Amino acid sequence: MDVAYFFDTCAMLAVIDGVPTYRKFSEARVATSFFNLVELYYVLLRKTDAAFARAMYKSFSECLVKVDDQDVFDGMKFKLEQKRRELSYVDALGYAVAQSCRLKFLTGDAQFKNLEGVEFVPLPM
Repeated sequence: MDVAYFFDTCAMLAVIDGVPTYRKFSEARVATSFFNLVELYYVLLRKTDAAFARAMYKSFSECLVKVDDQDVFDGMKFKLEQKRRELSYVDALGYAVAQSCRLKFLTGDAQFKNLEGVEFVPLPM
């Protein structure tokens, strides 16, 4: 699989956890933002230990794309326009970055279901 995706935090966690529906994405070209990486580290720190959280942080840090001012402006405009979806700041910003980089936004987050440019892969219950 050579398709490039912007992984939100949910997608990174699904790949790390070995969720079967996300296995095919483990070989994709991956992009993410520093903010998603911070969120990933925090979630893993809560769920596991610092050494594992750091290892995953470093692993995904090779996939960072630059977030510029226009991404912030577009992301917060998107968050406001989609306020009924109750998106987090990190998710709204990530979506804007994915759009500006022309990448599919990969997520299991139901708030993004049926949005343009999103590859929604539900997580098992």
